[in-house]
Amino acid sequence: MSCIRQAVQIETLVDVVPPAYICTKLCQIKSLDIATVTKDQLSFTAAFRLPVTRDDYLTAVVLSFDVCFSHCTPPLLLSTSPRAQYTHWRQSIFYLPDPLTVAKTRLSCC
Repeated sequence: MSCIRQAVQIETLVDVVPPAYICTKLCQIKSLDIATVTKDQLSFTAAFRLPVTRDDYLTAVVLSFDVCFSHCTPPLLLSTSPRAQYTHWRQSIFYLPDPLTVAKTRLSCC
């Protein structure tokens, strides 16, 4: 499969990631209020830290999102996290060029 490695790493994969495959804590990168967000706020960079929960190999970064419909009664949360109940939204998987060897950390989440 080495012949397709580069092509696979360039493309973002949208798939279901089993929770057992995740070796870090979740980390919120950005929070937006859809009622007040501006176009300029949608283009951003963000520093983040992923505390490692077990010794493992890190081969990809998994992106998911949560949406809170807070004006409903009761409020409704839609989560696409690998640790949440399955939705058709799934997760976005960004493969790293080379696996990283990671060790469990004692840091608190970001």
